Amino acid sequence: MPQEIPPGLAQLPDSREQKTSGYVLFCAFTAIIGGFNAGYNAGVPNISQDTIINCVPNPDSRSFFPDCLPMTPWTWGFAVGVFAIGGLVGSTLAGSLTARFGRKKTLFWNNFIFLIGGLMLAMSTSIPIFILGRVLVGVSSGVVGVAIPAYLAEISTEKLRGSLGIGLELSQMLGIFISQGLCIPLIGIPGWRWLMGGTIGPALLQMVLLPFCVETPRFLILKGNMVKARTSLERLRRGYHIELEFQEMIDSQKVPAASRVSLCSRNSCASPIFPKSPTTPTMKPLNILQILRDHKLRKPALVGISLFAFQPLSGIIGIVYYSTAIFERVFGPKKAEFVTVGIAAMNMIMTFISAVVIERAGRKVLLLISEVGMVLASIILVFASLNSIDSAVVAGAIIFVASFAIGLGPITVVMIPELMPTSAVSAVVSMANNVGWICTFSIGLITPVLNERLNSFTFCIFVVINIIAILFTIFLVPNIRH
Repeated sequence: MPQEIPPGLAQLPDSREQKTSGYVLFCAFTAIIGGFNAGYNAGVPNISQDTIINCVPNPDSRSFFPDCLPMTPWTWGFAVGVFAIGGLVGSTLAGSLTARFGRKKTLFWNNFIFLIGGLMLAMSTSIPIFILGRVLVGVSSGVVGVAIPAYLAEISTEKLRGSLGIGLELSQMLGIFISQGLCIPLIGIPGWRWLMGGTIGPALLQMVLLPFCVETPRFLILKGNMVKARTSLERLRRGYHIELEFQEMIDSQKVPAASRVSLCSRNSCASPIFPKSPTTPTMKPLNILQILRDHKLRKPALVGISLFAFQPLSGIIGIVYYSTAIFERVFGPKKAEFVTVGIAAMNMIMTFISAVVIERAGRKVLLLISEVGMVLASIILVFASLNSIDSAVVAGAIIFVASFAIGLGPITVVMIPELMPTSAVSAVVSMANNVGWICTFSIGLITPVLNERLNSFTFCIFVVINIIAILFTIFLVPNIRH
């Protein structure tokens, strides 16, 4: 039954037609600082490896901190790889944390783990301390991978949801770009310690800004706190009437009729329908087993989780881990650093382009463009490697990264909050991130073996995987656009 708008609000435009607001962008910016931090920690070991593990210790140094931490390549690979194990732990915990305490509080307290991990990395005196620091920043990165997509989707206007949802991926790309850019002037002793401790700055900044942001209205409705939910939505949609959008949020969560708020203004809610208590019991968050048992929720949940698996399985991990070695062979060690930074910049630019065109093109179209591009790039990499055409290898790597960045990279993060009801988002995003982290760690672990056994044919495997991804997208992924 259509809802009536109170006379005092009839002259205001409908909040569902709002494009964006300064306050929504402020809250989104504050949230994605965590994504920047995750990207920074993922990218910072790439160029700084030699300085950290290969320097000759100075016996005359009076510093309490050693100049470097000598490691074998296997030990360094483990120290870098445990970031993914930490991410798996963080994403596992984040589902229950965001469902119980909220998206905002989870992001706030998560920064303490970033701070502790950053301090351990910057002040590490032994390899175990360094590794533990990597685990901790990985845990925090896993948490933000779950909390930020939910937060962005639930504060965004309908017209901005896709573009704003890509904010997480864009901030991660920016973090990688900044970390690798800083490596060039700061590489050396003790510059690598400043690089590793760089995660502390964004964590402190987010802790300062988050108190000025609202908790999401959808989460507050989920917890039954209708008054705070309404206040939160009014702040996000200032200058618009929120009555219809607010009721849609309630209806979308299957709140019992007795718990629904009448569409009066907050100052005239004397209706018996409106709860006198500031909180109202509502639907509890669902766990992953409940979701998979529900025939209506099972398919969209599996689609979202599968897209997260296709991200690392596409071959992007192999490109990221071994691009520096490829560029060093072609350009030499010094120029390779700048080329690597340039690739990170291009990755960020392509993600930004995706954010601009996502609502016009739709999610499905960009995913298909991305997957087809990665198939073609993989074929180029195989052909160029077999024929020792280094310039073509570099071109293939660039096309691969650009293709990934315009579709499969950013859009997977957007899809789940759009496919699932609020009560299921935390559990599905958490599970999807778990699958993604497991695939990331596994591909990182087996890629050296694949390179050794298959050599130039390694990317034939990724050709097959990306063709499967294309078929999956064509037949199972809905084309969402606003």
